Amino acid sequence: MSKIIGCSLDGMKDRFFINGVQSPKSKDFCLADAILPSQYGGKFLVGDEAKQSHIACGFHWPPGASILEGHLRRVPVPWAWRLLVDAKDKFARWNVGSGVSFNVSKILAEHIAGRLGDYGKNADYVVVAIPNHLDEFGQEALIKDITSLGIVGEKKPYLLWRPVAAALAWLDKVQDQFEKPIYPEDFILVVHIGPDCFEFTTFRLREKYHNGKRFVIPLREQPKVEISLCGCDWGMELIQHIFEKDDLNTLWQVFINSPVIWETLAQRPWNKEKLPILLNRKKSENPWEWDLWEPEESLRDKIWQLEARVSRCLEELTKGNCSHRRSVLSYNLWQELLEKGVLDSLNNHKDGKLRGVILSGPLASINPVSWFKDIIHILESRGLCALITQEAKLDQIWAPSLNEDIVSEGAYIYGKRLSCGEPAYLDTLTQLYTLANKRGKQVWVPLLKKLEIEGGKPHQDKIEKIFSLNCGGKFLNVLLKKGDSKLFKKTQFHFPYTPLRDMPLDMNICVASAGGLAQVELVPEEKEFLGGARIFLDYNSMEDTDVLPVPKLGFPPKVLIIHVDKKDSKILQNNNFQKICNDFHQKGVYHPDYYRYVHRLRDELRKPISISGNSGNWISCRIVNQNGKTGTSGGQRIINKISKRLGDDLDIAVSGKLDSSIERVICSAATWLFGAASPKIYNYLRETLEKEIVISRHIIDGAGRCFKEDDDIKLFFRVAARQPQFNIHWMHAIWRILSLREDAPDIMERSHAEKFVKEALRVMETEASNNRYLNKFFQTVRMFLYVLRFRIKEPNFLSYNSPDDRQLLFRIIMCLRKGRQHYFKDKYNSRNHIQNRRSVHAAKLLTEIRKYMKYEGIIPNIDKDFEAFCSDDGG
Repeated sequence: MSKIIGCSLDGMKDRFFINGVQSPKSKDFCLADAILPSQYGGKFLVGDEAKQSHIACGFHWPPGASILEGHLRRVPVPWAWRLLVDAKDKFARWNVGSGVSFNVSKILAEHIAGRLGDYGKNADYVVVAIPNHLDEFGQEALIKDITSLGIVGEKKPYLLWRPVAAALAWLDKVQDQFEKPIYPEDFILVVHIGPDCFEFTTFRLREKYHNGKRFVIPLREQPKVEISLCGCDWGMELIQHIFEKDDLNTLWQVFINSPVIWETLAQRPWNKEKLPILLNRKKSENPWEWDLWEPEESLRDKIWQLEARVSRCLEELTKGNCSHRRSVLSYNLWQELLEKGVLDSLNNHKDGKLRGVILSGPLASINPVSWFKDIIHILESRGLCALITQEAKLDQIWAPSLNEDIVSEGAYIYGKRLSCGEPAYLDTLTQLYTLANKRGKQVWVPLLKKLEIEGGKPHQDKIEKIFSLNCGGKFLNVLLKKGDSKLFKKTQFHFPYTPLRDMPLDMNICVASAGGLAQVELVPEEKEFLGGARIFLDYNSMEDTDVLPVPKLGFPPKVLIIHVDKKDSKILQNNNFQKICNDFHQKGVYHPDYYRYVHRLRDELRKPISISGNSGNWISCRIVNQNGKTGTSGGQRIINKISKRLGDDLDIAVSGKLDSSIERVICSAATWLFGAASPKIYNYLRETLEKEIVISRHIIDGAGRCFKEDDDIKLFFRVAARQPQFNIHWMHAIWRILSLREDAPDIMERSHAEKFVKEALRVMETEASNNRYLNKFFQTVRMFLYVLRFRIKEPNFLSYNSPDDRQLLFRIIMCLRKGRQHYFKDKYNSRNHIQNRRSVHAAKLLTEIRKYMKYEGIIPNIDKDFEAFCSDDGG
């Protein structure tokens, strides 16, 4: 039989279950302390040893007892928990002076190990309950520090969220009372009130079966209600109110030693055996003296009259020891804080019935009517029978007896189910992201394909070929972020050896609920070059940043967007356009003036439009976008009517064997409607491409504009690649398709891409040899640049690692260099300022193309820079 321990060691109740038997409750209901050594390697004092020590106890004698002398070495355990939670993804360290400091997680681990003693070292499963908001960074540190003290269990200590533990203790008692099936939106509420945290956590309920047995288990979601105030703030504020004329030493004595304060907050009866309380006080100018303090009954009412706020006294006492940053909302009274925590949690569930409220934590009262009374009616409106009982029952409020500790009991239940492979709970992970280059764009790629996982079971995911280690490189810079955070983490992976080629890398992720940091490993496509080494993410090397790196581009990252006028002013309101359309619709194909009218329509359709943008700038638009869509439904009807008529007319022109000029102008007009071209136009283009050897310009230009389906684009690339006369019209059309159609690079075959690059080089060298750096040269360069988008499909396309590619790239660079030198000379020889600016612009553009070839481009919207050099007057 496995030995299982479930622990709730928050520094006040400090209870644990061992194989179903609860440990005896503590004699004193007050804060546990840890006394830190003054030097590294020294002994930590915890438990009774810490209580019996005079170090930083607040007395004026012996030496070292006063807290006003140097750094505090006595740390209240609940305050350590608060510091660890508020540190989030940072280390929290407690400074004891003389350059010596300790991780707060180490302090908590020493406390846990001290409480468990030898039990913890001989157990098979050790489950430690943790606050619901403890970050993965704090979880990881706690697991490592507990493990270092010999508490390892089967593999390592397990952590479990305190509210989940409380929910398990309740569900274990009432799950047979649930109907079948459970409505998926039904939920329960766990209210945990402790010295280190106030937590209000709701769980939807799910059913799981194991070996024929039904389990009702909680589904944890990411915490939505976070309150950084805690019982330590409340307690110290009460103490400061009582002893407002005393110094900090007196307040500290009461804070760490007086059960009355915490019994009052928990609305428990006072332990008369501990009264009155002996204090070492200094009153005004009098010397230190011993005094007996007997609390007044009015103290019980005072706790509800105190303002809910950060204890400035506690922060002042400990600020020299540990940096503490927390954001706290404003509340009037502590009762308001508790009520608001419940109401905010309920507001996260618009549907579903509240099936139970569970009170947990040392400061949760067995009779919470004093702060529940004003919201009972709201609980009842959500389906709860608002009876407060010490027995766990469905649809009621469970306030366990003072002798029970449901958190440690739930932790034990969790450990027992782990040992038997039984379901315990479900958790919803926060998504992790890494910044990766996807299709030339920087995007945050989610690393977890599944966010809802089983508690206690590691979840693994694999993201294939998400990164690439450059040939000869040993370092890879990576950015990570969690959830919707605006702050990122940057880190660097170090590889022991360099690959001989650009090496694609997979990312393996292993994560577990309350299991610490995700394990992230990079696995190369060819593992042999690592020599057996494995490459894991080193969290210690991570740094915060909110600045994204400038992407290094190897091809234009975006397809172009053809903008349209959202009002369709030209289509719906322009008298000239409407007249041209009416004339066209009134004249049949056989009309002697038909050619003139359709020609005018074609010219009007291809004419750019300028409209005023929101910021007052002018935006260049067209009558339709690349998919043939207009800005309004009325405009779309007009365009569709034109498209249909053009398709019908083309059918008549082809079958009637009319003059070829009519056929060409109809095709041209129809394809300036881009994706709105008629199906008859598409059929005409396809049939011509498939059967003709020499393809006319209007076919090439038209297909470049309107082809959008995969099969059509594939056909176009295939026909283009076999052309013996690869002219500028093919280059213009190929650029058009690659610049307008997102999936075009995936459709292209490598042999096609290689053919297009070689044709581009041929034209570039011809133009350069004739010292012609005009429209044809830039049209060719632009097509070459967009053929580089084939790197989306094959990142190693035109790689400097290939000798053949390197030679080809060198020849292209020589052409670009000559063009750049030409424009520099032109700049110095010309006295025309406009020509000078144009020459500088051209030189910079050609320089940027060279950078793109090396995956070093930095201008994402580079196509705009070509507009001054490339005409767009396709037929």
